[in-house]
Amino acid sequence: MRSKILDTLVKDKWISTATISKSVGVTTSTVLYHLKNMEREEAVERNTKGRGWRITPFQQIELTEYFSKRSSRR
Repeated sequence: MRSKILDTLVKDKWISTATISKSVGVTTSTVLYHLKNMEREEAVERNTKGRGWRITPFQQIELTEYFSKRSSRR
């Protein structure tokens, strides 16, 4: 689900939760759940002046790289 949501988002444009929900075919509650988790992980950011989400300007890494970094910290 997160991959579908990330595929919908872009860096330069704010997209509403409702628009993302229609695009990926799940409820807005489900999308919001995933967006909030990804916001904590700094993969997406919320527009503080209105409604909308976008991919953070930080470079995204492959999942395998993310997990290898996490496991090396333990």
